[in-house]
Amino acid sequence: MQSNSSRFFTVAFNVYSSMFWRHYYPVFYQRIGMSEIASLVTPPPLGVKTELFKINKIPAAWLIPEGCARDKVLLYFHGGAYTLGSIKGHKKMVSRIAREAGCKSLLIEYRLAPENKFPAALEDTVSSYKWLLDQGYKPENIVIGGDSAGGGLAIATLTSLRDSGWQLPGAAILLSPWVDLEMEDEAAGTEGTKDPVLQIIWLKTCAEMYLGGEDPKNPLVSPVNADLKGLPPMLIHIGSRETLLHAVNILVEHARNENVQVELKIWDGMFHVWQALSPFMPESRDSIRELGAYCKTRLSGV
Repeated sequence: MQSNSSRFFTVAFNVYSSMFWRHYYPVFYQRIGMSEIASLVTPPPLGVKTELFKINKIPAAWLIPEGCARDKVLLYFHGGAYTLGSIKGHKKMVSRIAREAGCKSLLIEYRLAPENKFPAALEDTVSSYKWLLDQGYKPENIVIGGDSAGGGLAIATLTSLRDSGWQLPGAAILLSPWVDLEMEDEAAGTEGTKDPVLQIIWLKTCAEMYLGGEDPKNPLVSPVNADLKGLPPMLIHIGSRETLLHAVNILVEHARNENVQVELKIWDGMFHVWQALSPFMPESRDSIRELGAYCKTRLSGV
């Protein structure tokens, strides 16, 4: 049963979305809203240290929970429809996942559109994984993860690494992943009408910024079209209200047909990346615990 707090936020987001159509606002102001204002909404998690640095020119942060395993890593890519997102805006949520997983997390700021179109973001995510290997981290001790656009990037990173002959990480966690930038079927059934967070017209605008003329069917931008053979086990959490649910169901079907181990959990009544609202919603806390437990299990070799 959906909690009272999640019902409140569903109504609040519906009101906000009806008043503010984000595709009308310049990307600069949207970035401030996501990174600066959103970072103030939730309190910082206890017992997690942040170390900022750069991987070549890519801004990065180590998120290090007290007592964590220092040889195991969650490599995480933030969401933001390829145009928004930052370490500052995402580090609290990712820190909570890392704390539950008992490992460090590497959170990077890949290049954003429209200044940097495809394949800039993918180049940065692939580079960050290779950097971890150069630092001596074993592939089986790495979990790759991301939310929304970052979830799509995580799958694209895996397929790109596989096709280049690199050894893949031990697992992946995907939070409300955006896996189809063509956006033709997002309103299929009833899914596309219920998400209080994402507006399809805004997603299409962001997709055009990122694609820059690239074919949206390209599997490196729309992993729903990718050959998924040989990818590591995955856990996907997505809400039943989400605009992106239809494409995720197709991706999961393709993955299972190609013998990829996929655990899909559809959370009743939840909206896009509801995990960001921990500790205000029990559904957020529960999802983060499950994501962390999955990472811990996979990183232990079980």
